[in-house]
Formats: sequence, structure tokens, C-alpha cells
Amino acid sequence: MVHLPAMLAVSGVGVIALGVLVVGRDGRFPRVGWLPLALLGVCAAIALQLVPLPPGALRLIAPETARVAELTLFDGSGSWRPITLDRPATAAELAKWLGWAAIAMVFQHRAATARGARQRLLLYVAITAGVVAAVGLGHFFAGEKRSLFGLYEFQAANPIRSTFGNRNHLAGFLNLGGLIALGLAAATERRWMRIAWAASFVACAAGTVLSASRGGFVGLVAGVVLVPALAFGSGRRRESEGWRSWLTLGAASALAGGVAVWIYLEFPRILTRIATILALDPENDEAKLEALSSGWRAAKAGGLAGIGKGAFETAGRLYQEKPFPGMWFTHVENEPVQALAELGFVVGGLLLVVIGVAWLGLAVRGRKSWAEAGAAAGCFALGLQSLVDFSLQHACGLAMIALLAAARKGRSRRSEETSAARAVDDELEVTPYAGHPVGARAAFGSRIPRPGLVLALSVAIIFTLGAAAAWPGLDEDGDRLVAKAEGAKDSAELEPLVHAALEKRPADHLPLDLMATRLLSEAEGPKRALPWINLLLTVQPHGPRGHLLAGEALARLGRNGQALLEYRTAARLGTQTMTRVVEIYPDSEAILEAAPSEAEPARQAAHALAKLQRSDDAIAVASRALELSPEDEGLLQALYWFETTAGRHEEALAHALRMRGLNPESDAAWANEARALAALGRKDEARARYAEGLERLRGSTSLVFGLAQLELAEKRPAEALEALSGLSVTVPVTTRVAYHELRARAFREQRAFLKARDELRLATRLAPDREGLRIALADVLLKLDRTSEAKSELDRLGDTPAARTARERLSRQADRDRAAKEAIEAERLERAASGN
Repeated sequence: MVHLPAMLAVSGVGVIALGVLVVGRDGRFPRVGWLPLALLGVCAAIALQLVPLPPGALRLIAPETARVAELTLFDGSGSWRPITLDRPATAAELAKWLGWAAIAMVFQHRAATARGARQRLLLYVAITAGVVAAVGLGHFFAGEKRSLFGLYEFQAANPIRSTFGNRNHLAGFLNLGGLIALGLAAATERRWMRIAWAASFVACAAGTVLSASRGGFVGLVAGVVLVPALAFGSGRRRESEGWRSWLTLGAASALAGGVAVWIYLEFPRILTRIATILALDPENDEAKLEALSSGWRAAKAGGLAGIGKGAFETAGRLYQEKPFPGMWFTHVENEPVQALAELGFVVGGLLLVVIGVAWLGLAVRGRKSWAEAGAAAGCFALGLQSLVDFSLQHACGLAMIALLAAARKGRSRRSEETSAARAVDDELEVTPYAGHPVGARAAFGSRIPRPGLVLALSVAIIFTLGAAAAWPGLDEDGDRLVAKAEGAKDSAELEPLVHAALEKRPADHLPLDLMATRLLSEAEGPKRALPWINLLLTVQPHGPRGHLLAGEALARLGRNGQALLEYRTAARLGTQTMTRVVEIYPDSEAILEAAPSEAEPARQAAHALAKLQRSDDAIAVASRALELSPEDEGLLQALYWFETTAGRHEEALAHALRMRGLNPESDAAWANEARALAALGRKDEARARYAEGLERLRGSTSLVFGLAQLELAEKRPAEALEALSGLSVTVPVTTRVAYHELRARAFREQRAFLKARDELRLATRLAPDREGLRIALADVLLKLDRTSEAKSELDRLGDTPAARTARERLSRQADRDRAAKEAIEAERLERAASGN
């Protein structure tokens, strides 16, 4: 479960708010419409997924859950089990949705009973988004991508760092609040407020663009288009309607577009992901598309009842048809499909209809108000983004639910008078509630509970139970199970713990993995481990871990052919197996059989073999893969380096020529060819190849550095400096460090030690932790007879072999300087004595 403590805390605040509202109304039911009641219906459906069912009913309602439980729990007879495949996750979702339903009730009640409450909600969301955008822009211009105010460091670095850790969530919230700000800018009559709201919208739009969220960017564009679309052609005048509103809308949108273009031109590397929108390549989004496909297969398998709200994180791997390239998504990355998969086609479909109808009500309000048009556009942008992200899971979804719930129709004077009369009736306790006739409380006394109080207490109790069942979450449960597995004496002590974990999450792969691993550590364990490994492969069919364990077990059982096949499959799925294969099967034929033949896995396996000093095997593995993928540049690059390392430069040159033939725009191909020519002693041809490559690919880092290094090797520092002058100005810091380092080498060759010192000082400022740079700087300072400065540089280094060697050089130089000074002083004294 993602961010369980924060999620429970927010939902808990909603439950408390509902309780305070009910107590403030003396236990009477809040004034709510159909949307909060529909959300309570969703909560009831989630709660039913936690109710244990008899085996027959479970097979009828949730056959997928029955099948998985029978497999992993060895329960052929069938015990009573719930529908969900992840009880703690579903309990957490129940607690979350109860909190959201409570918040929806509170906001809708306030919108129905308090004048201006709806307007304040719009202001709160817009102001909050503006603050979030300002924080992000401040961190962006300060160059901070990971730390928030220097107080909290996120695991992943983002182009724009703000209070949201996930950039898709950040973009979704900025779109929601920014579009509301755009509507407020068009609605207000005050000039300074127009400017302030327009500036807030532009800041939010800039934050969305800088987040590099493609779904967020598409949602922003759609929302900006939708605001005037809702406003255009309305038969009724809205507040402040006129040319100023349309001018504000157009000016703010144009300014935001200009800022987006400026960002794109100024920071092209940040926006490489957004640029792929215009040329969508399914291969680049294979993981996300496979997550969507897995979610749809889960929806079809779950049928009417679903697999359990929140269960996709642990059960989703069951429905993979092919390995995820690079990463596993814990969510479907498509909210409608995930709702159908986890809640089933009935409840999930009704939930989607409920959200859609609620948005239509909000859109109707947008026909009458610029601010409401912004709110409708923001919710639409967020919903559109949810087709490719899971942005509705957290703060964005909560804000959207609050906006939809508080969308009450404007009341006429007559309706306001009726509401006031009803409020008086509330005070006099004459309004019938829950089917009781007027005067029932007077007749039966306080024994009849007030319906609002019953509702609030029920929500609080169920929320507490759900939170307790969900705690501490999937990751923490896994850490605890791993710790217990490490402390278990043997597999017999571990097995009850594994069964207990599978009772809560029948599709979780971790308990099966731990059990199989423990059995493999025991003398007679491999044969007993195979059933557990088979179960692991059932719940995680495309996970490499099961195949790796299978290879280990089969190898120990002497079934070498099957073991090599399993090792090969594990390597194909992304796990490094060559180290273990070389230990067990050191002959080249077995290594080749265990190595994958697909391009990328084969390249990784070949690199692993090269590190193990098995260069011939590495070349054999990469060459076989190249026969199947003859146009793969990665394999050609790997073969080039393998042949170069082995000293076979003619073969390396052949691979470089083949690379250049496949892709003449590849600077790596030109650089490889030039390096191979230089290694063969054909230096003039190497220079010509570098020059030809730079003519085609101006400013290429690899070509510029390669030519400079060639000239330095030939003792031609002036030509090296000329080559380095062709480097592009906008290069990463690491490239800039290498640039200054090479220039320093050239100046040292020219014995221009002052210039070399300046270059090395620039390099050490950019990379203060690079030991080699400080040692080089100390050596240059020694050449300049600045021993104290050299010592100061070396004092910053640790006690490493290179630092000790440099200090020894410094000490010898200091001894020579001292001896020279003593000799000079002795000579001076001798002359003075002779003169006397």
C-alpha cells in the first residue's frame, strides 16, 4: 500500500470532521445529496469483499479468488474465505473511502447550508495549488531536484521538486488548482485579483510542463480548451461576463503557452518525455501498456466481484502475459480499468457512472460561472490524466471528490426561504428522520438514536477496524516476515509463518520466495523446494526469481539440462545469473547454453562474463545474439569493447564500421572507428575520421574528447586544445569536469602550469570529491613550488593508496626544497665569511 500512514491520517481527519458536524447538529443527519451516499455504497461493496464466504458461494461469486487460494494455501477442501486477494490492502481502501465519503458529506452539507462555502472551497484549492507551484518553481531555479527545503530528501530526483513526491500527482493537482485559478481570473472584477489569479495559473501551468508528466501535459491542454468551451454560447449571463473576462482568459492562456515554449527551448533535456507525445512509440511505453493489459485481464478474471480493492499491487503479476521491461507498476496506471479489476464490473462500472454524472453536474454549473467552468475543466483534466496515471489515488482524487460533492445548484430566493424554514424545523425537532413520525422522540424519549449519530459512529468504528487490519502495510509486513525468516531455525519453523502470510495475501510472491530459499539452504531441501518454486512461478509467472531458484534446485539435483534452461530464462527476464553459472558449469558450452539469446539480456550477460575474465565466452554470447538481432547497436558496441580489451583491434574496427553503416548519425560509431584506427597505428586516418564525424555531428562530446585524447597521446597539446574548443557550451557537469581535466593535461604538456592550475581548480569546484583531480592539482602546485598550497589540497583527501603516494611525493619535494634552501644559505654564509 502506497503511503499508508498519510492516507489513513487524511481519511481519519475526514471521519473526525463528520463526527464534529453531526455533534454540532445534535446528532441529526447532515444535509447531503446522492454523491456521498453513492460513495458510502462503494464502501459497503468494499466491506463485502472482506466478508468470508463458504467455498461454494466463493466459487460462484469469485472463482478467481477460489482458484488462487486453493493453489497457494493447499486448501482443496475449501475454507471460508473473503473475495479479496489482499485483505490488508482492501481494509486500507475501505478506511480510505470511508474518509473520502465523510469528507464529501461535510463539504456537501456546508455547500447546502452556508452561503459562500462553495466559493471558499474553490479559493482553497486554487491557493494551495499556487503555493505548491511556487515551491516547485523556487526549487527548480535553485537547482534542487531531490531535497524539499533541505529538510526532507525524496528517493527520486524530479526536474521540479515540490511537496508531491510523484511528478504525475504534482501535475494533476497543479492542473486542478491552476484551471480553477484561470476561471477565477476571468470571473473577478478587480484588476489586481485578475493579475494574481492569472499569475497563479501561469505558475501552475509552468509546474505541469516542468514536471515532464505527459498525462499532466495533455490534461492541461484539454482543460485550457474546455474552460472557454463551457463558457461559450451560454444563454444566461454569468458574473462579470464581458470582454474583460475573455481577454483575461486569452491573455493568461497565451502567457502560459509562451512560458511552456520557453521552457521547452531552454530546458530541452527535461522535456524529452513530453516531446514523445507527438511521436508516440509503443516500445517506449511497453511497461505501462502491459500494466494496462494486465489490469484488463484481471478485470475479466475477477468478473462481477473483482479481485479486491487494492489487491492489484500483490495480485497483478498473476495476469502478466510478458515480462515488464525495466519496472513493475503497482497500479494499472488507468483508474477506470483498475476500478473494474478490483471492484468488479458491477460496482466498478457504477462507480465510473457516478463520477461521470457528478462531473456533468459540475459542467452545468460551469455554464453559469467562470470559476465553476475552471473547476469543471480541472476535474476533466484530472480524469483524462487518470487514463494513463493513478493520480486519483491521493490528494488529487480527494480534491476532485470534494469539488464534485460540493457542487450544489444555485438557490432561488424561494428555495432560500424554504431552507431557512427547514433550519427552524431542525431547531424545533419537528422534521421526521429515518422513518419516525413527528413527535416520536417526544413519545419514546432518548432511546431512539439520532440517525446522524448512528452514521458517524458506524463510520468511525468501521474506519478504525479497517485501519487496524491494514496496518502496517505491505512493505512493512514484508520486512517483518523477512526478519522472522532469518530468525527461524529451519524450514519447519518458517512454514507456519509463510502460511499465515498467505492467508492474508494468497497471491503474494514473497512468502513463497522465502520458503523456497530456506529449503534450498538445507541439505535435503532442493526436492522439497520444487513445489514451492512452482507456486512462486504460478503467482509470478514472469518474475526472474522463481526461475533462478528453479535453476539452483535442479542443478543440485543433477538435472543439468533443465537447470541451464531455468538459468537462461532467469537471465532473459533480467536477473544476472552468469556468476553462478560459471561457478557450477565452468565449461564454455554450458555457459553458452545458459546465456540468453535476446539482444539486451545477452548484452548484460556478456558484460558479466567479461568482468569474470571470460572474454571469449562474452564474445561468443554477444555474437550469437547478434546473429538473431543483426541491427542491434548495443550488441555491436559491446563486441567492439570486448575485442578492444582482448587486443583484437581489426575485429573491433569491423564492428565499428558495421555500427556506422547502421546509424551514420551515431557519434559512438565514429568515435569507435577512430579509436580502433589509432590502436592499429593508423593515426592520420583516425584524425580524419574524427574530423569527418565532427563535421556531421558538431559538438559531439565523445568525438571532441576522443580527438583531444589522440592529440595528447601524440604529444600535440596545441591541437588538443583546438579540438576541445569545439565542445558545446551547454553540457552536463560531468562533461565539463572532463573538459577542464583534458585542458589541464594539454597545458601541462606545454609547461603552462599556471593555466593548468586554473583549469584543475575549475574542475575541483565542479567535482570536489574527485580524488584524482586534487592529486593532479597538487602535482601542478608542486611544479610551481607552492608546497603549502599542494599540502592543503592533499590534506582534504582520505588515507587512500593514491593519496599516500601523492603525500610521499610532496614530502620528497619538501625535503629537496629544504636541502636546496640550506645549501643556498650555507653558500651565502660562506661568501659572507670570505668577504670579511
